[in-house]
Amino acid sequence: MKIAIVRLSSLGDIIHSLIVLEIIKAHQPHAHITWIVDERFYDLIRYHPLIDKVVSLSLKGALRHPSMIITSWQRLRHLGAFDLVIDLQGLLKSSLIARILHAPVGGFGALSTREPLAALLYDRTIESPRNQSIVFRYFDLLRGLFGWNFDNNVAFNKQPLLHHNPTGNYHALSSYIAQEPPILLIPGSNWEAKNWPAENYAKLTHELPGRYLILWGNERERAVAEAIACTGVGIKIAPKLRLDELIWLIGHVRLVIGGDTGPTHMAWALNRPSIVLWGATSMMATLQTPINIAITSESEIDEKRINKNNFSIRSIPVATVAQVAQTLLDKEQS
Repeated sequence: MKIAIVRLSSLGDIIHSLIVLEIIKAHQPHAHITWIVDERFYDLIRYHPLIDKVVSLSLKGALRHPSMIITSWQRLRHLGAFDLVIDLQGLLKSSLIARILHAPVGGFGALSTREPLAALLYDRTIESPRNQSIVFRYFDLLRGLFGWNFDNNVAFNKQPLLHHNPTGNYHALSSYIAQEPPILLIPGSNWEAKNWPAENYAKLTHELPGRYLILWGNERERAVAEAIACTGVGIKIAPKLRLDELIWLIGHVRLVIGGDTGPTHMAWALNRPSIVLWGATSMMATLQTPINIAITSESEIDEKRINKNNFSIRSIPVATVAQVAQTLLDKEQS
């Protein structure tokens, strides 16, 4: 059976969608899986053992250079025939890409996706309640498309979903975990309403003593990291990391604490303890486990109209985060 999966972006969304691979391979061990992704996230999945072929598309490049649209169309058409294409993204752009392929297309129905027009391009649609974890919604989609019978509890016994280069050299990072694996702080994200204040992270390092490492992705986030690091001892700033280096590092830290951003969700994918702080976005975008905890503000969230001026994440108390973190650290040591 040949299956194509379309999940183009973003980092956190791709991470959560990778769980479908285990389910498909459990029911169809010999299935050949092609994954179509935005080229920015190619390194996130290129070493996944359950993906037979990764096809990366330059979506931003296509907007700047229309000729690249034709090139991408030709690449997709030359992939050959599939038995089924699954659009996990549920956007108009992803449904158009899925439609180019030689196969029937399945995806979420109009009531279950953020852009209902996308469902018009599917041959089969499956509705799934939006008030449950996206992971369980993916499970509903697979059950509906294939008729498989499996329990949601499989999500709590998953294998690691991310894989780094098995021949990569990560010795430069080993010094950060040589003495004792640190607690990784991820204070930045792609928009400010998802960021817990830097001063709160600084206070956390005092309320919860230990070795800390701070992650950053751009110069603005690096400045935030430096502001946190200068407030105490035992706090280091990570170097600029590639995706495969980030996968390796998060697989070795004691605990990850951050907002709703892709690197924070990597801990869930790698079965490492984590705390995700939620304010403007919905925790339905992830799945809580005994070691992956969501702490939310008290604001109400409209999933279809995210308010980027909702800074309620700032109201999450430092003491609450410190208490949950200590519980996870104690659980890890027991």
